[in-house]
Amino acid sequence: MIEAMTYRIGAHTTSDDPTKYRSDEEVASWKARDPLLRFEKFLRSRGVGQAFFDECAAHGDKLAEEIREATFALGNPPVENMFEHVYSEPHPAVIEQYAWLKEYEASFGEGKN
Repeated sequence: MIEAMTYRIGAHTTSDDPTKYRSDEEVASWKARDPLLRFEKFLRSRGVGQAFFDECAAHGDKLAEEIREATFALGNPPVENMFEHVYSEPHPAVIEQYAWLKEYEASFGEGKN
């Protein structure tokens, strides 16, 4: 069994300011425990050279590019998807939001968005 704890180093969103609810010391403490950096230090201490890390970075960049291309190729999902499965049962607030969005989009008329 593995018990894992995660810590979000970055902000929740571009409008979030994490300095309002956590200190620089707290973030620094968690950065020092970054498992990827710790494992890289471990591998380097065992003699693994820079070429290995360069190869890993290149492979990661290529994989990320392939994932982005495949994701964009999927196209846009139907707008109603964002309202489905929010709760296990239909919820009045979600139903109201979806109705508002349909009315709002209809206000632009056919092909005028």
